[in-house]
Amino acid sequence: MCQVVLVDYGSEVTVTEKDLRDVPGSCASTPGFALRCHLADIMPAGDITKWSRTACETLQHKLTTTPMACFLAPKVSQL
Repeated sequence: MCQVVLVDYGSEVTVTEKDLRDVPGSCASTPGFALRCHLADIMPAGDITKWSRTACETLQHKLTTTPMACFLAPKVSQL
């Protein structure tokens, strides 16, 4: 058994050695597609001053299991 880090999901899994494959050399020169970021101005529905367990679990589920389109936008300063 081997511990494998899933860099795209940020988690670790245990797999059997027969499930491992060599990464083609062409992948070694490809830069990573992930970038460190944070979410700003995210608020739960309902009482925006309190995150319920359900709101936290729903957001976690959406961010970790649901394929989504992400868009980058520059931060706009408010006057």
